[in-house]
Amino acid sequence: MSKQLTGPLIAGWLAAIAVAAPSLGAVPSNGSGYGIAEDSGIDQLQARFERLAPKVLRIQVPWDAGFVRAAPGGTTPGASGCDDRDHDGWCDDRATAEFRPILEHARDTGVQHVTVAIRGNDWEVYPGRNVSCAAAGEEDSGTGNCYPSPAVYRGGVTETVRKLAGLVDAWGPANEPNLSWPGPGDAGVAAGYFLALRDVKDLGDPTALLTSPDFHDRSDLAPISGYVDAYWDAGGRFGDVAALHPYYGLNKATTASQAKQTTADFSALVSDKTGIPDFPVWITEIGSYKHKSGSEHGTATQDARVSWLIGEVGALPAVQRIYYYNIGLGGDPDTGLLEPSGSPRPAWHTWCTATHGGNAAHPDCQASWSSWETLGGSLSSDPAVASWAPRQLHVFARGDDGTLVHTSFDGTRWSGWESLGGELSSAPAAVAWGPGHIDVFARGADGALVHRWFDSGVGWSAWESLGNALAPGSRPIVSSSEAGQLDVYVHGADNDLRHLSYRNGVGWRLGRTEEADQLRWYPGAFDWLPWAPLPDAATSDPAVAVWDTGRLDMFARGADGRLMHRSYE
Repeated sequence: MSKQLTGPLIAGWLAAIAVAAPSLGAVPSNGSGYGIAEDSGIDQLQARFERLAPKVLRIQVPWDAGFVRAAPGGTTPGASGCDDRDHDGWCDDRATAEFRPILEHARDTGVQHVTVAIRGNDWEVYPGRNVSCAAAGEEDSGTGNCYPSPAVYRGGVTETVRKLAGLVDAWGPANEPNLSWPGPGDAGVAAGYFLALRDVKDLGDPTALLTSPDFHDRSDLAPISGYVDAYWDAGGRFGDVAALHPYYGLNKATTASQAKQTTADFSALVSDKTGIPDFPVWITEIGSYKHKSGSEHGTATQDARVSWLIGEVGALPAVQRIYYYNIGLGGDPDTGLLEPSGSPRPAWHTWCTATHGGNAAHPDCQASWSSWETLGGSLSSDPAVASWAPRQLHVFARGDDGTLVHTSFDGTRWSGWESLGGELSSAPAAVAWGPGHIDVFARGADGALVHRWFDSGVGWSAWESLGNALAPGSRPIVSSSEAGQLDVYVHGADNDLRHLSYRNGVGWRLGRTEEADQLRWYPGAFDWLPWAPLPDAATSDPAVAVWDTGRLDMFARGADGRLMHRSYE
């Protein structure tokens, strides 16, 4: 396995590794050893998070979360954006309003051990802190962001620790100080943070563990001894556990043995400083790139490196715990175990297997349906659903009063039901042909096709009638094979199938009628193309699928009860 591979052999070998179950290292595989690191948003990933069943979680919290108000513009409890969970008469700070609920939710999903890394640098990414570094008594990193002096940091973390105590099992003083901060004095600042947090934790949360700063390995894969020496000489120590983020070691590796090298070097360095062989090391954040900065690594390579992380890095004697970053909501770099759509990548199954004792057949690690949930409403028809983006859903139905009703999912929660009016005599049909745009169709009270559309820049249109006569009890079918294009199919009153097209373009657009399967030109932008009969009798509503741009497949029940199929390309 240590043999160096080059050229096209690498891709094939990585792909072969990706499908094999990883060998487990020394890290516990009962959920307490292989955990998850997230910035904060596990509420958006609840189902996948729970199926991974991690008993350990690591998140980052800004050093000043205990006194920066969650709603800087709000002052009155109960006002929009201003909560008062601790009933002190003020808008809550971020520790109370944002991070405490996240940790409570994590506990509810089965997490037994929470590590919080205090983020002392780059503080201006957090809301409500739009003053200069000097005005806040802080240092300018030279990158347009501030970081607090150890004295200022101590005041902030005192409140943060106090308000999160009892929910946190381990505290870390700084995230990647040797990577994020420029300047020769930074090792001293990181040491100052460690000493301040140690004092604060011993007073405010004495039973919690203390980790070192989350050190990052070097891009050239050399040991980080220079920085650690400076940190140690300034009084910094490793606490109960030394923390490392070996991103470069893992993601530059082309062999399994290379993947563990920077971690092994760090472990030796820590043991040398402390005089304790195999001093405990936690990999508090690590992810395998699917893509980064325009470079596509691919899911097979990502999965292979996750296998190395488990079988090689996890086998080092000092490594006790590994937190994978992250479950995944996209971004760049993308290390997610999930696609942005929420579907699992091969690496998800590999990590899930590691958290379930190496059992790849565990039910939590297999594709499965969620349980049913009740979303309320009062419906008198079948529902229709459309989506214009990952984790976005819009559901429509005819309400019990005959109007169109609607609810939506924004990636986190469902909205309430709303009525969109109209007089419907069928279930609706809906399609999204692009971000922020949805079209809804139904059979109206007079039997004609009715239509309403939504655009995020405009809102809902008025209802319009598109004519024709639909068979009683039938519903329209709609599809879109590209942006600005709609194809509507109906079961006509004469048992024929009929087709209506829409092209949203500029000038002349190529449309089609299927009377003779010939292409024709139709004038005008934003125009509906004429109704066209399809020369077949049908005894059901049609079903239509689009599997490529410009390709349509339609199915219906024929007069003899058999399935009929037509395609257009």
